[in-house]
Amino acid sequence: ALVAGPIIHFHKEEFIMRREIHEAYKNYVRVEFLRTRDKEELSQGKMAAILEMSYEAYNAIETGKSCCSSDTLWLYIVQFRSDDKEVFMDGLYKALAKVKEKSA
Repeated sequence: ALVAGPIIHFHKEEFIMRREIHEAYKNYVRVEFLRTRDKEELSQGKMAAILEMSYEAYNAIETGKSCCSSDTLWLYIVQFRSDDKEVFMDGLYKALAKVKEKSA
C-alpha cells in the first residue's frame, strides 16, 4: 500500500527560483558541450555516441530543448573533462550562484 507523506507547501518564488536554476544548469551544460564538440572537432552523432545517447537526445541538449541527465553529465566529465573537472564544476557553481544572487 502506498503511504502518503506530509503535504508540503511551496511559495511561488521557490518554484520560480528552481526553474531559473534549471535553466542556468541547462544553458551551462549546453554551452560546455558545444565548446567541447568544437574543440574536439566532433559531429553531433559522434558526441552522442561517446555519451551513450541517441543523436536526437544529444541534439535536444545542444538546442536547449532538453537538459542532460546526471548519468550523461558524469560520462561527459569522465570522457572530456577529467583533467579539468574542478574548472568545469567551478563554472557550474558560479552559473548557479548567479541565480541565487539575483533572487536575494
